[in-house]
Amino acid sequence: MKLRFLFYLLLFTLSKSLSAQNAVVSLDFHQVLYVGLDNPISIAVEGIKSQDLIVSITGKGNYIQKIADGRYIAKVLPQKDSSSCLINVSVQSKDKTKLVSSKSYKIRFVPKGEVKFGSLINNGFYTKEEILNQKELVYQNDAIIQDILNYKIVQYQFLHIPKRGFFELVTCNGSQINETVRNMIKHSMVGDIIVIDRIKISNGHSTFEQKPITFNVAQKSEGLFKIEGMVFNNDQIFPFLYPETANQEDSFPNAASRHGVWKTEEFSYHLNSFFLKQKDSFHYGKLLYTEIYSDSQLEYRIDCLPNQIFQFTSYYKNGKAFQTGEIAFKKPHETFNYEKHYPASVNPNKDSDFAEYRINIEGNYYPKGQWKIYHHTGKLKQSFDYVLIDDSLRYKQHLFKTEQSFSNQETEQFYLIVLDGTAVSYNKEGKVEKRIVFRNGYPVKR
Repeated sequence: MKLRFLFYLLLFTLSKSLSAQNAVVSLDFHQVLYVGLDNPISIAVEGIKSQDLIVSITGKGNYIQKIADGRYIAKVLPQKDSSSCLINVSVQSKDKTKLVSSKSYKIRFVPKGEVKFGSLINNGFYTKEEILNQKELVYQNDAIIQDILNYKIVQYQFLHIPKRGFFELVTCNGSQINETVRNMIKHSMVGDIIVIDRIKISNGHSTFEQKPITFNVAQKSEGLFKIEGMVFNNDQIFPFLYPETANQEDSFPNAASRHGVWKTEEFSYHLNSFFLKQKDSFHYGKLLYTEIYSDSQLEYRIDCLPNQIFQFTSYYKNGKAFQTGEIAFKKPHETFNYEKHYPASVNPNKDSDFAEYRINIEGNYYPKGQWKIYHHTGKLKQSFDYVLIDDSLRYKQHLFKTEQSFSNQETEQFYLIVLDGTAVSYNKEGKVEKRIVFRNGYPVKR
């Protein structure tokens, strides 16, 4: 009876140790198998030789291949009824096969990336100088995906098609713009076409060819623009047109004599056309609002409200408001800063608390009062208040560096733009996620 008990105990112990074998399956692509790629995989089972492993993959058309001890390549196809597959690892011992690991991995298509010639936009118009300023071809993709896939540009063809004469073609390795290509650019003329073709990207496992890049060699931009609107003189209203052919140094009517909607169009050699840059609305010399556009996309608007209040609104690409609040215009002798250097012992988390609610606007103005930021859907994301306080530290530094001996000049003034009051963050459903109370920039309550 005792011998039988010892036999069963030994058998149980062996079975437990076999079932507890540590199998490691490691994907370079972070639990994702990409369609069409050679997905590299490392597989090892503790205490088992590589030749004793049987590795398989589920899914129609999927297969996995051993390329070296512990190293495998998996290729997958999109599946009709599933967006994932299993990689099974079994151990072969004598006449038995034992499954030691079965893990599920997502199947995804490779995200579409883009190759750019430096900072130039495909199908754009650029001067020879702008083209020569570019150093290399750049492959761009979603930041996380790009790190995972690790694609590099390994080869491309540079084609110069002159307006007159024969084309030139050179094949280059890597992503750099070499001296041969630079000389071809230097000899290009206005109206010539440049094509970068046969662009190959590789991550050491897979190689893909990207779409070609094309752009035109343009003449140097003279900052051409045209303006149209209405002017008034007493009770008479006249149309005004400032065409692109005008002498760009000529003056045009000042704001006090304008009426109605004024449009400023600017020429873009990238688009090879004029686009609406600015729109101003006047009522007999009084400015009602200003809208600023980028390639016909409304970027922001400033509404001129009563009592010299200016309301700023910036926009998402879908046309919905991104952020809105009151602004004031800077004076030449005023300096505004968002930062304040608190002692670490007083507020060690100042940077993260402040940066979360900080806004960025451009121009000769600064934010004040209550501001609101919205989600893409139009729902409120954040609300907070800005106040101005004297920046005594910078003022003292200024006095130390300069002598205030010019009585005919206004004294330099320094201000801090800081949070004050309750700052609230909302999620996309409109529920409060965070609430922080600030006093002159200090978070005093969470």
